[in-house]
Amino acid sequence: MPYHDEEYPGQPLWQSVLLFCCKGMIEGIVVILFLWLLVQVLFTKQLEDSSRSSLSSFPKLALLARTRKALQRRCTVNEDRTSYDEHSRLTSPSAVHENEKPIPLAPLSYGSSASCQLPASVQNRLDPEAQSLVLQLTVLISQDALICKRLSCPPQIFILLHYQTPEHFIKATVLRAENLSCLAPTSEAADYQVVVNLHHGRVLISSRETQRESYTVWNTSFLFDLPVGDISQLTLTLEFEVVQTVGLSEGQVIGRVLIGADAADAGRAHWRDMCSLLVEQARWHIVHPELL
Repeated sequence: MPYHDEEYPGQPLWQSVLLFCCKGMIEGIVVILFLWLLVQVLFTKQLEDSSRSSLSSFPKLALLARTRKALQRRCTVNEDRTSYDEHSRLTSPSAVHENEKPIPLAPLSYGSSASCQLPASVQNRLDPEAQSLVLQLTVLISQDALICKRLSCPPQIFILLHYQTPEHFIKATVLRAENLSCLAPTSEAADYQVVVNLHHGRVLISSRETQRESYTVWNTSFLFDLPVGDISQLTLTLEFEVVQTVGLSEGQVIGRVLIGADAADAGRAHWRDMCSLLVEQARWHIVHPELL
């Protein structure tokens, strides 16, 4: 008697067996993922419990732990905003233990580890072990604050491109940039300039650069002659290097943007629209930090 499947009446036996095996594999994978997530949740819960128990074993550092949490919250707000709630909570008499004095909070700003440090008068009252812990917490909080600022206000640059067909050249205009200080924080005043390089494959064929400015507004245009050939078939890439100069020191590349047929999503889309639409195309691009 021939095989008959009620769900798929016209389907051969071997296809039904294959479909059944695939369904079984999918259900098995779902079960494995569920068990893996369950293990992760239980493991995370166990780590949290261990952290609480280890923290309770150091009653002398209870005030330091509260201060660290407050500093973390303060380091994630905007530079010019004052966290009054945390300040009043830590300095009010009801918030501290007996024989413990309120700890005044120092002003905070991004880019400096000193902005999240405890006052010297407080550090002098701590033993060496506690001072070492304060130093480690300061470094971690400063790094977290800088990462949060990069995520909420990423460094970016506004670039205009225009491919002019009759002359067969590209006009690249560097307009302005924002939040470049996130790439390489410095306590001193810094100047910024943008170096624009045109690559044909792996060969650098032309280079231009803007003036150094402290306010990161350039509005500078450059014309790049292109090799002979269809622009959509040429392996061309525009590289925008952001250079920071502090004082009399030599300029240092702190970030870059690539626009071309082989660039990442935003850079590739900008290049494609420039080549196909034949009108000025202005876009914001996130500046990727340079490994210093």
